[in-house]
Amino acid sequence: MIVESPRHGATFAEVDAAEVVRVYIERYRTHASRAACVTLFKNEGERAGASIDHLHSQLMPLPFIPPRAGREVSAFSRATSCPLCARPESNLIVHENDAFVSFAPAGSMHAYEQWIVPKRHQADIGSVTEVSELGAILQKAIGAAQRIASPHNVLFMNFPGQASAHWYIDVFPRMTSMAGFELATGTFIDIIDPAAAARRLR
Repeated sequence: MIVESPRHGATFAEVDAAEVVRVYIERYRTHASRAACVTLFKNEGERAGASIDHLHSQLMPLPFIPPRAGREVSAFSRATSCPLCARPESNLIVHENDAFVSFAPAGSMHAYEQWIVPKRHQADIGSVTEVSELGAILQKAIGAAQRIASPHNVLFMNFPGQASAHWYIDVFPRMTSMAGFELATGTFIDIIDPAAAARRLR
């Protein structure tokens, strides 16, 4: 567990986001050499799965590659060029700085979903040197999600040792629960057009 503030009731908007990102990277690097996958995520609010009220994230080294990461690695390896190296359409961009861009992806799993993608092709967060830039855009993305709905999730999708893969952060407010269709099919329905989502998130 990574406790992000000493103050109970603090929000991510109030923390030194660059310092939090430094800890993420340090803890990730510590475990990456001894695990098949290191899962880093944030659950904020009961609807998002948080069991502790204090501001925190969680990092879990795993002895296996989770199914989602495995499917994404397979897709990256089959692609003729990296789809995340391509610049998103301008109407989908939410925030941008010199090192990262956040945008509303087409075919989102969740309403008002954003992906934060490094502009430099990297397989995992362990390669990041632009700590301040990542902290700043992560803080903006979380703030935008919280304006839609307070509960939210942040998922760091890392692919260590996979040269074709491009890591990213998945940020989304939790407005609804998975229902029968999603549970039965593993398929998600997003009722918000990505361009409309990007406009509201901006």
